Amino acid sequence: MDISKQAIRMKSRNISKNIMRRSIDKVTRVNYNVFNRSRRASITFRRCMRNMAGRFFIGDGSMVDVKPFLCIEEQIQRLKDRGLIIYDEIAAASFLKCVNYYRFSGYTLSFRKNDVFEESTTFEHICQVYKLDSTLRGLLLYILDYVEVAFRTHIAYHHARKYGPLGYLDSSNFRDPVRHYEFMNKFVEDIDNGITLQEPFVRHHFDNYGGNFPIWVVVELISFGKLSKIYNNMLFAQRQEIAREYYGVHCDYIANWLHGLSIIRNICAHRGRLYNRNMTIKLKLPDQFWSLGVSNNKVFAYIYALKTLIIDSYLWNQFIVRLQDTLNEYDEVYIGDLGFPESWQEVLTRI
Repeated sequence: MDISKQAIRMKSRNISKNIMRRSIDKVTRVNYNVFNRSRRASITFRRCMRNMAGRFFIGDGSMVDVKPFLCIEEQIQRLKDRGLIIYDEIAAASFLKCVNYYRFSGYTLSFRKNDVFEESTTFEHICQVYKLDSTLRGLLLYILDYVEVAFRTHIAYHHARKYGPLGYLDSSNFRDPVRHYEFMNKFVEDIDNGITLQEPFVRHHFDNYGGNFPIWVVVELISFGKLSKIYNNMLFAQRQEIAREYYGVHCDYIANWLHGLSIIRNICAHRGRLYNRNMTIKLKLPDQFWSLGVSNNKVFAYIYALKTLIIDSYLWNQFIVRLQDTLNEYDEVYIGDLGFPESWQEVLTRI
């Protein structure tokens, strides 16, 4: 059944009236919820039993085939059978004891077709790709932290200046009341589940302000992904004010970049693969980017957007130095699979 915007606004306002009246005694309910979730997980696990043939029996009695377990020696042999050259099997075994074979396999995708490796592909080279990818993730997390903190500040400051500390509770201060309702509902849920209750400043606001959280507190309790959604749902004037005042671009660029960067941030934080990966969000980029002949859904496009979002020139220049050092260390890795053009330094360097 469709929910009218007026109905959503009413629900959102009801949440707004009730959210800050919640007290710290929700910890009891949290413990009950945790117990129930654990119990459900245990029941689900017991319904799934593995037999010796490498199959799983699930709740309806049907069987699902899975790949068999391979010991380290068998993993190495499988790679060799598929044409991968391994010069030092002892070193390879040591590597695979610390890096899951399944994780490692993701980095081989660029070097094989139909489970056959390209001629002359070596285990050692794929390890270089893996190490470059790992280091690059760390660099991006380092620089993305600056962007995340900056936008927590921008959103809280500009919204509170216009609508007051609790103006975020009113759905009329946002573009879409449905999205506002969804955000408020999730925020209440997080409070209910005790996700934020351990933070000293959260307890402080419960104890001293009746659970009234001003927006500059709220932005510190939400993920980068939710932060990007809040920005996108702000009224045009506030979005454009932030985009123009700090970054000199249209707010549509900022909204798109924050969405994309929140996803790549999660990939990095959960140690996902960046190398030769097509990101799900294609970035909106200025005309001069397209003359480079590179894709807008590769890592380089995201770094290109970061050039605009990092206001601190010293921080940006330090990032470029560290990036250059990393690429020099793994200079045998083809960075075109990350979207880098040959002139990447010239493109990213600030004058």
